[in-house]
Amino acid sequence: MKLFRRGLVVLIAVLAVAAAAFAASTIHQRSVVGDRRRQATADAADSARRYAAKLVPAFSAGSQTIASLEELERGTQVTHVSAVKESTSVVVDVQATAVYPGARSAAVADACLRVILFRTDGAITDRIDGIPCDQAHTTSGNEVLTVG
Repeated sequence: MKLFRRGLVVLIAVLAVAAAAFAASTIHQRSVVGDRRRQATADAADSARRYAAKLVPAFSAGSQTIASLEELERGTQVTHVSAVKESTSVVVDVQATAVYPGARSAAVADACLRVILFRTDGAITDRIDGIPCDQAHTTSGNEVLTVG
């Protein structure tokens, strides 16, 4: 009987140590995945900002179309560009996507920006705001977009 109790105590202790190790491992894994997600989101936002920086020179050179704006995506993580003309400005929505290793499979982090291009004293300037990706415009076609 004494042997049985000792064995039971040892078994309970081993199970407690295993449960604690599993919990610590899970917490660590979540932390690592969270760090990867934050880094991927920052990378996507960085890429969207690099793309947005190309817009003022592009529109300063002349009118643009969705096709010409999509050509600017090369070398970035930008996956979607849409643009609409609003009175004297052009609104360009940019979505960049970065893939990162998740807990069990690859995961995706998105960053979206809205770039409003307008003329101030003859020069094209921009205002850049972060937006939720589900608020981005969707456009298609080859409308000619001109600022001003």
